Amino acid sequence: TQSTWGLQSSIDIRWFCIFDPLAVFQTQQTRTQTQTQAHYLYSLKHSRHNMTDHLLEDTKLGLHNRLIAVDDLDFEVPPRKDSLVSSFIESAKFEGYLEGKKGSGMDISLLDKPHAEQQGQSPFQVIVNLFKCAVGSGSFNLPSAFKHGGLWLSFFSTCFLGFLSAFTINQLAWCERQLVSQLQAEGRHRSRLSYIEVGREAFPMLAFTVAGRRINIMAVIISIGIILTSIGVCGVYVIFVSKPFPDLTNGAISQLNATLIIFPLLVLMSWIRDFRYLSFTSVLGDVAVSAGLITVLAFGFVEHDMDWTLPAANVETFPKFFGGTAFLFAIHIVVLPLMQTMKEPSKFARATNVSYVFISVVNALFGAIGYMLFGDTVEGNVIDSLPKDSGVVIAVRILLAIDLFFTVPMVMSAARELIENGIYPHKLTPDSWKQCWVRNFIRTCLVALAVLFAYEVPHFDVALDLVGGFTNSLMGFIIPPAIYLMIKYKSQTLTWLNGIPNLLIMAFGFTALISTTTMTITNM
Repeated sequence: TQSTWGLQSSIDIRWFCIFDPLAVFQTQQTRTQTQTQAHYLYSLKHSRHNMTDHLLEDTKLGLHNRLIAVDDLDFEVPPRKDSLVSSFIESAKFEGYLEGKKGSGMDISLLDKPHAEQQGQSPFQVIVNLFKCAVGSGSFNLPSAFKHGGLWLSFFSTCFLGFLSAFTINQLAWCERQLVSQLQAEGRHRSRLSYIEVGREAFPMLAFTVAGRRINIMAVIISIGIILTSIGVCGVYVIFVSKPFPDLTNGAISQLNATLIIFPLLVLMSWIRDFRYLSFTSVLGDVAVSAGLITVLAFGFVEHDMDWTLPAANVETFPKFFGGTAFLFAIHIVVLPLMQTMKEPSKFARATNVSYVFISVVNALFGAIGYMLFGDTVEGNVIDSLPKDSGVVIAVRILLAIDLFFTVPMVMSAARELIENGIYPHKLTPDSWKQCWVRNFIRTCLVALAVLFAYEVPHFDVALDLVGGFTNSLMGFIIPPAIYLMIKYKSQTLTWLNGIPNLLIMAFGFTALISTTTMTITNM
């Protein structure tokens, strides 16, 4: 009896540790001391004591030979273990262990050091991570997207979108580095900025005060974009996971009932406080997506002949091509955290260019070949065009569903971090039980919104068009060029040569956003 109780206790303790809010903080004594000091300094600034910023800035803290500034924009804290940055770190660590490279990846505790001191990801690891971000579940919509855009127009447009996405991703990364350098020159010692902070620093003139709190319009727009993107992408994943249930259960469980079944499970997954427990999904995703792409092509070549007489262009329905394709390519909300995990961030642009060459080629070829094999009868998710009674197809669908199920908490982390940090800004001390359950409530609400989106828009291709056409256009092709133009304007280096191309990109983004969103909603 005692041994049985001990086993059960160990299981309970392990399960508790996964959700334990105390587990997200480092335990080193020196780190705890500096965090306590920093938190005390921040508390002083926001307390009732009438202390000036000048007096606070004279209080020196020895955090890696630099000061922690007390202004909101200058107050850096290490990322939580359930943050978006941590998901990249833990995935790199897990893959390093599988390759026999113990310790591969980067310790979260190093993220508040200058970039030169980091032991971060290599350019090759970043190339692989970008590839995995842009070749995934959305790729299975490409044959259907090619149907809407036409074979050759879609093929060349896919390559163009790959080029444009790489360009604006590098642009956003350049803007972040420029603004960090400017802040450091002003004595505001920052080593990294989030997407929101980049927009806020680039457009300080768009700020106003409400109830004693400074609000920046550009920061609000980016925040809304990140939240909508996270909820939308998670909603797409919920649709992908729940769609096979009617086929797998001979109609016993409908797609709606499947969505309701996985809802509480996703809620529990969202409560996880350490992404170390989900790091295995990195390899699982590689296997699942690769198996899915190979299975589609294998069944296609066995059961169909390639049709080279398909329409070359479908101008009228082309906006429906753009939405699903932009969903794949415009991954801008994750690129800054990914760059900030690099050992040498200066090599990020080259890594992006190399990765997007492969991304564009793979997606363009898969979309074109899939469309030529399955023709105009191709489903929104090409896997649905495969024999539903095939054991291989069933195994692939289950594998992809499992992968996306475990991916939801990491994708949701972008929106979740934003909201939680708004409630508990610069949180350096462990959560109380009240704070823990406030975080759980926020996460539950976000999952509920994703499930609601999946319920209202139950079709995989339509959901992709909405998310890709609206939020990805905004975050990928409108905001980055706007930030770039403003930085160039303020530094008096704006010319016709760098101004007109970015204005054209913004015009393209607005046109794609309006046309794709309007057509998708009209046809729902």
